Amino acid sequence: MPAGLPSKKLRPRLPQKSATLVEFRLRRYKPVAIEWTDLPTDTIAPSERRVIARVWASRARSEHSAVGAFSQLAYEAARLNAPSPILEMLTRAAHDEVRHATLCDDYAATLVGPEYQPLPRMGVPHGPTFGLEPSRERTLLRIVALSCFNETITSAYFTQMLKGPLHAPVRTLVSSLLEDEMDHARVGWAYAKVAIDAGWGESALTLAMDKLVASCMQPLVVARRFGRSHEAMRAFGYFAPGEDFAIAVDTLRSVVLPGFKTLGIDSKIGQDTLEALTRAS
Repeated sequence: MPAGLPSKKLRPRLPQKSATLVEFRLRRYKPVAIEWTDLPTDTIAPSERRVIARVWASRARSEHSAVGAFSQLAYEAARLNAPSPILEMLTRAAHDEVRHATLCDDYAATLVGPEYQPLPRMGVPHGPTFGLEPSRERTLLRIVALSCFNETITSAYFTQMLKGPLHAPVRTLVSSLLEDEMDHARVGWAYAKVAIDAGWGESALTLAMDKLVASCMQPLVVARRFGRSHEAMRAFGYFAPGEDFAIAVDTLRSVVLPGFKTLGIDSKIGQDTLEALTRAS
């Protein structure tokens, strides 16, 4: 299995042609308690703690942004009379992201102490338009971009993190986040199947596959140059940007694009776009 991919047990469940929508329904949330006082912050240098804290502060800001993104998509899907399980998954994802932002901020604050200040929030993101006016096709592509692409990659990122020797509070944090991120990935696959079964999704997804890959990967391309982390920092839930890039590429190659093939979507143009971006970086 390529480095950075989820294990079979944790890998986001890909849709089968015969799957019914109810199979994508969410698990029920269980509260998580994290003993931050058990975190051995004195085992790494203050400068390293600050680096790790910045990463998790940035994640907190991204999670907060995802609250608005999933809420906006739930609104758009409701206007299109999407099936109830889709609306349930989208609204639940928005709820999850509120908790995620708080957990990530709590962790960053634990690393650096009273000096910690959360990063300014970005409000509700505009999201990609894929060159389309508001339409069922644009809503589909926006849900797929956020869920099938971004949330699946995040699931792989956390899965790879869990393979390492994480400190106990970090392992609890990452495990909790991973459970939710896998659910968030499933809503994209579920809605893609709804659109394909309705007869209009296949063409929309096929025509936009290059744009979907590019919108996901372009922010990561520059990160490829920034090396590897060392084991002590990894135990605190940190990967260097170059490692993030490698996980994203492997996940697109081995999970996301094959997932579309399972649904009968020709993803070759997406594969070509991915390889071109990888060579250029």
